[in-house]
Amino acid sequence: MNTRAYVHLVPLIPYVMIGAGLLFVAPDELVVAAVLLFLVGFYRKNTAKGEHPEPGCSTVHNKQCHTGIIAALGRDHYRFDPRNNKSFFIRLHNTGRESTLWGIDLQRLAKKEDLIPGDHVRLDFLGKQPVEVVRKVRNENGDVVGTEKIQAHRNQWAATRLP
Repeated sequence: MNTRAYVHLVPLIPYVMIGAGLLFVAPDELVVAAVLLFLVGFYRKNTAKGEHPEPGCSTVHNKQCHTGIIAALGRDHYRFDPRNNKSFFIRLHNTGRESTLWGIDLQRLAKKEDLIPGDHVRLDFLGKQPVEVVRKVRNENGDVVGTEKIQAHRNQWAATRLP
């Protein structure tokens, strides 16, 4: 049994114990319902997508982290949709899961760290930097009819090779 898969549940133990105690002391249906709603809300809040860390990652200062073996990296249309501009991506495999990260800064990082497919890495999200980019303007048929400048952000990353 892989116990690391349940590590994000550890903070719930005191609440479950309190809830179980309330069930024996005050089995009133409203109290039980309130405790269960609290536990479900707490669990959802603390395990929202991207909130619980992957094995080997830290959530210090809300820092996001992705670990895995690099399966592919390069330039392609964002989210592999030919209607989008090209961007750089790194695809990671980790214990049966696959994630694809997108961003121009990943290209800088891959070149700087000489990353190649097969490398076992940890990618740490460092923050966002405001930038101005040019976006394609499309008509109702999806045809490009012009461009416009918009405010966006550029994600910044750091990489660590893992054994």
